[in-house]
Amino acid sequence: MDSLSRYRAAIRQVLSRFANLDDTGRPGIGVHTYCAFDDEHDQYLVVRVGWSGQRRIKGIVLHAHIQDGKVWLEENGTDREIASELTALGVPPEDIVLGFHHPSLRESPPSAVA
Repeated sequence: MDSLSRYRAAIRQVLSRFANLDDTGRPGIGVHTYCAFDDEHDQYLVVRVGWSGQRRIKGIVLHAHIQDGKVWLEENGTDREIASELTALGVPPEDIVLGFHHPSLRESPPSAVA
């Protein structure tokens, strides 16, 4: 399996696992968590949508994409170490970019600088 296929599979697994955990044990709340995967453009999202009382809930919880051979983490609205979970699934740390951090704040290894 080439690195692009491995990265896609790892992202799908990590985001799906989070979405499944996040959407369990909360019946009746009216807010659900879904995955949206676009392999053609290499965009991967976890979103929350629904209603909590009179308040509309919608937003991106996790966003990753693959660009130039690297996995970019653009949004992580969780307390989970998504980069570590991707690394455990075979994505080298140097191929993970914390895009939600300003370029000057991104770590040199273990994360890619890009």
